[in-house]
Amino acid sequence: MKCFSPVVVCVLLMAVGCDKPGPQASGAPGTPSGSSGDAVLPGSLFLSTGPGEGRTPEEVKKSAKAGDTVVIQGLVGGSRDPFIAGRAVFTIVGSGLKPCVTDKGEACCNTPWDYCCDTKEDIAAHAATIRVVDEGGAPLKASIKGQHGIKELSEVVIVGSIAQVDGKVLVVNATGVFVAKP
Repeated sequence: MKCFSPVVVCVLLMAVGCDKPGPQASGAPGTPSGSSGDAVLPGSLFLSTGPGEGRTPEEVKKSAKAGDTVVIQGLVGGSRDPFIAGRAVFTIVGSGLKPCVTDKGEACCNTPWDYCCDTKEDIAAHAATIRVVDEGGAPLKASIKGQHGIKELSEVVIVGSIAQVDGKVLVVNATGVFVAKP
């Protein structure tokens, strides 16, 4: 299996680097998990209908700038674990790369969402980090994995604003998530 891109690792670490006090949500969206200060994913985050066709991360990287509002789509993946534990942060990969599956849709390995059949440079070029943030811009301490069926290789369409873009790195602060194919 190929190594994980240092660029992707840096993006993920930047996304979770700020450690403000806050808890982790564990129940259904909008349901506190029991502690009085638990972060909860906003009830309006998950969209019941798609916002239209989004652009791929690789397309957005070519022309967007920080602060732009975007609709971006891709498959959840790009690493062995594309979700950051206890944070509302995950990565997607655009349609320019295909996960490690056969023409019949069968997995070529145990973790086809890590795109191990591609180079780390190609993965970084086609990936975006998606975050759900608080008012201060810090990722929520809430798990997004499993919410509304979202998992590895789910097809998602994200509405949000660009927090960072530099040609290789793309970070989007999501305000809407549509799970097209769980």
